[in-house]
Amino acid sequence: MATRRELPPEVFRLASVLMPEIDKIFGSCELSPVGLFILMHINYSGKTHKDGRKVMLRDEMTTLLHQFFKYQPKDVSIIVGEFKENKYLEVIRLTKSEKQALYGSESGRRDALALDEAGLAKINEFSSRINELYNQLTGDMPDTAYFLMNKALNKFGTVALNKLHSTKTRGR
Repeated sequence: MATRRELPPEVFRLASVLMPEIDKIFGSCELSPVGLFILMHINYSGKTHKDGRKVMLRDEMTTLLHQFFKYQPKDVSIIVGEFKENKYLEVIRLTKSEKQALYGSESGRRDALALDEAGLAKINEFSSRINELYNQLTGDMPDTAYFLMNKALNKFGTVALNKLHSTKTRGR
């Protein structure tokens, strides 16, 4: 029988120290964790619209935000309004044929959130600052150790994403 795998205690200690650092990055980027979730989820899980932008049905995002963060529709309207004002997102109305092509059905609501250039720039700003922190933390690490750690993190990320995605598509 396989032994249960557990994270080393150092990971939990590191998490407790990293959280304030990551919170500072959110603050400097003027972005909340939920805001980052919205932008990144559209970017990585959205469909590609004919204009090249990533889009996600507004109802789908509302459902996700309620499921994961207990947001109510009015809360979603507030954050979408702020993101529209900042030009991170545009609310577009898909035609029936566009909805059919992207989502396999033309029925139902057709309002979609389209990720704009400023939204992509905000994702890149956050990612860049996280990578700056990562560089500070790993800058003195020997190249061999850094290479092995990065390879292991990359493999873990791929496996974890595949498992989490397959759990999501099975309906938890």
